[in-house]
Amino acid sequence: TGTITMTPAGKHRRLEGYSRCLAASGSVEECAGTAAETWTVNARGDLKSAGRCLAIAESKPVMQSCTDGKAQRWNYTLVGNLMDAGGQCLTASDPGSPSQGLSMQPCGHNQSNQIWSLPN
Repeated sequence: TGTITMTPAGKHRRLEGYSRCLAASGSVEECAGTAAETWTVNARGDLKSAGRCLAIAESKPVMQSCTDGKAQRWNYTLVGNLMDAGGQCLTASDPGSPSQGLSMQPCGHNQSNQIWSLPN
């Protein structure tokens, strides 16, 4: 249990905004230490926060009630990608805004908006 973070490109010299947290609202925002930024990741690949699971519905990442379906299974790759069952990567969009939305995109090579750090 802990935060799922990403480090956006170009932020390495500023402490504020250095790490961005995946929030249960389905967005990426500056880490604030809230309960909505706390995730449980299990061996099956479920990502659970605030009693709901991150899932794929109509090719989009959404929060929904946890089930046993493969739409809620995530594969964490060696380079830090979170891939869905269809092989698409969880991607933070709108890199210039304070709160970033999420989408599913083809996985890129070391694409900073697709590299995530899971809790230990």
